Amino acid sequence: MVEIKSAQIILKIVSLVVLFIAMVVGCHAHFNNTWTTLWGTENYPEVCKKTFANCPSSAMGMERTFVAFTIIIFVLSIANIVVGFLIDPKKNKIPDTGYHAVAGVILLIAGCLMIAAARGIDSAMVPEGIPSEARKSLWKGLKYSNKLAGGSMAIIDGLLYVITAGVIFKY
Repeated sequence: MVEIKSAQIILKIVSLVVLFIAMVVGCHAHFNNTWTTLWGTENYPEVCKKTFANCPSSAMGMERTFVAFTIIIFVLSIANIVVGFLIDPKKNKIPDTGYHAVAGVILLIAGCLMIAAARGIDSAMVPEGIPSEARKSLWKGLKYSNKLAGGSMAIIDGLLYVITAGVIFKY
């Protein structure tokens, strides 16, 4: 039987690993895609708003929020694990539970934002009725699947963080 303290540490490490993967996939999808390149060119935001009725101008902010939250929570989670070895677990129980619960909720929100951004960009930049090969090519350039994967993993990790908070609080 695994000790409760060991189970908590294992849950924290698994959550951290899943967060790292979500962060890498999501950040890569954000920084290395056609949409970010276009949005970064001079006057493109204004051109997009005039050209497309459904210009996904909020998508860039959603993606940046995902990137910021995943990086911040990743760094804080590493610090949390280190502090867990230095401080008596009984004294750290409430702050540790609170941190994991809040981090879980933030990751759930960040994951939803990344998925919403990907869907918004897809609906504006990928026309309906085009051949599936052309659609796949556009999705590849927009990193659509990667954004969905990063967002989905962040949501799963948010649930892992909330479960970890429950285990920490209960024991």
